[in-house]
Parts: sequence; C-alpha cells; structure tokens
Amino acid sequence: MNTPPRPTGRGFGPLLLLAMLLPWLLAGSLWSSLPERVPMHFDASGRADGFVDRSALVWFALPAFATALGCLLGFLLPRWMRGMAERNSPWLNVPDASRFRQLPSDARVRAVAGPCVWLQAIAIELQVLFAWLLFGMQRVATKTWDVLPPLPSFLLVGAVVLSALLLAVHGKRAVRAEVERGSG
Repeated sequence: MNTPPRPTGRGFGPLLLLAMLLPWLLAGSLWSSLPERVPMHFDASGRADGFVDRSALVWFALPAFATALGCLLGFLLPRWMRGMAERNSPWLNVPDASRFRQLPSDARVRAVAGPCVWLQAIAIELQVLFAWLLFGMQRVATKTWDVLPPLPSFLLVGAVVLSALLLAVHGKRAVRAEVERGSG
C-alpha cells in the first residue's frame, strides 16, 4: 500500500520545545525566593485575591500544566489531525467537509498542515503566558510588585485568541486552495 508523503516542515516544533522549558526554568529559579503564602488568583486589575501555602506540588503544577498543553496542542493534536486527514476520517471537522473528503490523501494532509502550525504557535504563546504568570506571582508574593500588571496578561491572552482566529481562517483557505487545485 502506497502511503502519501508527509509534509517535511516541522513548523514551530523545535521552538515549542525550547518554549516549554521556560516555565520550568522560571519555576525552578524562583522557588527558593517564595514566601510561605503565594498568590494563585488575581482579579482583572491584577490584585491577588487568592493565596495558597507554598508547596512544590502547587508551584510546579503550573509548568506541568503548561507542558501538557504544549504537548497536546503542539504535537499530539497536529499528529492526530494529519492522521485523520490521511485516513479521510469523518471525525475530522474541516470547512467544506464534503469536498475535502473527495481530495486525495496528500492534498488533505497539506490542507491541515497550516492549521497544525497555528496550533504550535498557540502552544508557544501559552508557554510564554504561563512563564509570565509564574514570574508575576513570585513578584507579588515577595512584595516586589503590589499587583500583577494586567496589560501583559491581556496581551498574551489576546495573542492566543488572535492565533485561534487565524487558525480558523487559514484552515478554511487551505481547504479551499486544495479543492481549487484538485478541480483545476
């Protein structure tokens, strides 16, 4: 059985691997400076309104969660999407699904390659967001800052939302381009 060639580009995979180290490096380097109570929740203005006792389990759960999200969004979900596209699975939700399913396997895989790169971009942005939150939590906990500046947090969340929108737009355009390419 002939299998179609896979796209050779890795997207942002190597950069994502480096980004996934950032929350761990920050958490490890900031751990010794944490006081007995650490802020874990902030209101919209950046004021800490929820605290927990200093605990390695709680502190290092944040980089662990960031790593899990990075692996899921940056590696597992794109691999799953490419596999579903190869197998022409009805479970893969794409724009213009009826015409997408008529494409040859290699065209379907190309159509999902772009959105897979956007998933990796989102995963990188989430790593930066978690690193920022860890850094800010330490600064507020040690009273270096009175509040967690909300603007960087909102900008990072906005970047994630924008990338998700671009993923949807790019996905639609990629399917349309492959359909037009196949019918032209």
